[in-house]
Amino acid sequence: MGPSSETAWNRARACDAHAKLTKDQNLRVKFERLRDSWIRIANEAEIASAPRKHGRGVDDRRRLKGAA
Repeated sequence: MGPSSETAWNRARACDAHAKLTKDQNLRVKFERLRDSWIRIANEAEIASAPRKHGRGVDDRRRLKGAA
């Protein structure tokens, strides 16, 4: 299991702050990529922790696809 969405959002904010502070273009791009990765992780963590609708979650749909 990965980090919580709150942890991931905090890390995304930290990377964004570092990207804005640096003068080095290469370093800025690296921090922006890290920020984007943390945002993706945060979004996935929020989806994974969301209440299931209609009794099925993401894992259930993946299992159903494999069984077909």
